[in-house]
Amino acid sequence: MFMNRKSFLSSYPEIKSGMHVYSKDKKSLGRIISLNEESFTVEQGVFFPKDFSFRYEEIENISEGNIYLSKTPSELREWKEESFTGWKQVEDINKGRLQAVPTEPFREKFESIREETIKIPLYEEELSTKKVGHKTGEIRIRKIVHTELKHVTVPIDHVETRIERVVGDRRALNEEDAQSVFQESTVSIPLMDENVEIEKHAVLKEEVQIKKEHKVEQCDLAQEVRTEDVEVFEEGKTPKKAG
Repeated sequence: MFMNRKSFLSSYPEIKSGMHVYSKDKKSLGRIISLNEESFTVEQGVFFPKDFSFRYEEIENISEGNIYLSKTPSELREWKEESFTGWKQVEDINKGRLQAVPTEPFREKFESIREETIKIPLYEEELSTKKVGHKTGEIRIRKIVHTELKHVTVPIDHVETRIERVVGDRRALNEEDAQSVFQESTVSIPLMDENVEIEKHAVLKEEVQIKKEHKVEQCDLAQEVRTEDVEVFEEGKTPKKAG
């Protein structure tokens, strides 16, 4: 993973010029003389005939004020010879912009330890699911109005007249009272009956409630998927799977 000076110092603020640098097998490579933006430079010394730069991601560990790289001296031995062409582009090689190529005297030894990797991508299919709603039915609710004859019994008052004659006490009237009798007159007596008027008004009788319930069911699905693998064929041998 590429790392520059700022991101490296945020994780290891203690790194500074003058710290000793060691290879992976703890062989001294020199001291840091400068911290650059994408690399740090180790001083010229016994191992390097010239100042040499390393990338920050090549640091494997920092312990007790010393820096330990992820490389061994055997991985760096070509750099001990000034005739190695990489010295002319050391910064570009360390930053990954160029590939280090040794001069002819070192080419055979360099090629013997060089490892070539051929990458074969292998793919496989994975299952993914998505839920899609679909209509399974429909409920329709219709209100129906019924008409029915309803009987109500209500008591009402009805006035009837009955005429009775009651025998008087035969008491004689005085002269003044006698003057007012024997005159024709009419007496009106109102007769009242009750009638019934019917009025209608709406009342809430009941409610019909419809509830939709969501239930979860487990749905098991199966689908064939493809995956890739490799077989290694060697002449005269039975094919075998890699890895």
